[in-house]
Amino acid sequence: MYHALFSLAGLALLGWALLIFLPTWRLTRRIAETAAFPLFLCLLYLIGIVGVLGELGPGILADFGSADGVLELLASGPVALVAWIHILAFDHLVGVLVYRDNMRHRFVPLPVQSLILFATLMLGPVGFLTYWAIRVARTRTARVAWDQGGTMSSSATPVSTSGEASSFPETPPPGTPAASSPPRERAPRFRSVVTAASPLRAVLKLWRQERVLAGLGVLGFALAGATAVVAAVHGSWFIEPEGRLLEAVKFDGAVGIYVLTVALILPLTPFSSRGRRRWVAWMVGLTLFSYGMETVQAWRGLNPRFTAAGGPLDQALGGVFFLAALGIMVLFIILMVPFFRRHAIPDHPSLRLALRYAAGGAMLAFGVGILMSAVGDRSIADGDLMLLHAGGFHALQAVPLVALFLGAGDTDRPTTMGWIHLAGAGWLLLCIGLGAQALAGWSPGRPTPFLALTVVGALGWGTVLVYSGLRGQPLRGNYPPR
Repeated sequence: MYHALFSLAGLALLGWALLIFLPTWRLTRRIAETAAFPLFLCLLYLIGIVGVLGELGPGILADFGSADGVLELLASGPVALVAWIHILAFDHLVGVLVYRDNMRHRFVPLPVQSLILFATLMLGPVGFLTYWAIRVARTRTARVAWDQGGTMSSSATPVSTSGEASSFPETPPPGTPAASSPPRERAPRFRSVVTAASPLRAVLKLWRQERVLAGLGVLGFALAGATAVVAAVHGSWFIEPEGRLLEAVKFDGAVGIYVLTVALILPLTPFSSRGRRRWVAWMVGLTLFSYGMETVQAWRGLNPRFTAAGGPLDQALGGVFFLAALGIMVLFIILMVPFFRRHAIPDHPSLRLALRYAAGGAMLAFGVGILMSAVGDRSIADGDLMLLHAGGFHALQAVPLVALFLGAGDTDRPTTMGWIHLAGAGWLLLCIGLGAQALAGWSPGRPTPFLALTVVGALGWGTVLVYSGLRGQPLRGNYPPR
């Protein structure tokens, strides 16, 4: 497992390439704003450290206090590989901060910025120290509260004092009147998006509003049904030599649920019309390719990801399939980042908080999906990684459901937000317990502390769901009298 995590960490080089070679590209700006690659490395680290603690026990933390203890720890292959991912994650985070700060203030020209970022990639502290020294010399202050006072520009391209095109608004020199902030898309209000009086009507109306995504989700169920028919005609869920029809049914159905869910979330994001169209276009393209690969290859009797029986083209398409999954993950990050801003859904703060917890669960699911692709299996010994994969994605329905049951009429009350915290934390504990149980190689039902953690999390979320269902009314407080 640890070698697979190390290999997956190499994908972060793509992020470094964008920062170094394409600093003014809009996609680079978006990825830097979301810190997608540091988050990806942190997820890999989380998976690795849970595995290490499961194997060696929490007693290894005591070895951090002495040089001999650290040397002994790093002599262990798993610990060394996880420690390396630790280093990669924070090197990348420092690189993103240097990039964002300099693209906004332009203390150094772009070529010098690229050299500093390369130094950060290769010798992390050296790159940071170099940029810090230049920044201190230019500002005459050692204050390092970087990247404050604005957001990355996604449209305007101001010119820096050095005459180069800048992707970020610059901070004016001292004594200069502050320029007005660039206009940003107004955050949609829940009551302006959800105007039906019943949950069912509200969902159907939102799906009608996002017809393309709704149709894409329904297509997943249709493909799952078609694959089930193929299995019935064939008389088996397996087609020689590698085709696993049941896995294709699960994949198409799960992706269909995911797409239908994001179709409900998309209208609440402050995307521009153009940005929304582009997001949907990418989502449609990547999802259609994923549907096709999983379904068609299974019907052909091939493993869509790591085929040993297919030809060179099938193997190449398997690699593209993996990249498509990464693309869908990036689209998800872009979709959810607005909900981590204060102005998101201003009239329904409990739903905003619930979506943040849901995003955390879904990122766990994306991370374990990447891990399963890397190891070519859903299991580690008797551990079932698919349970965490499914549980993480279902956070997108489980936690927001509680917020909707509690309603929007009194969501500014601390008690209401406390219930959301309890539900969100409970679901994340459930996911972490499932993941730790699987990474330790234990069967899902084996009595362990991780299973107890799963049960505690499930009870926490379930208690809040029952309470909110009995106490609240879905969509309460958002609609004029009928």
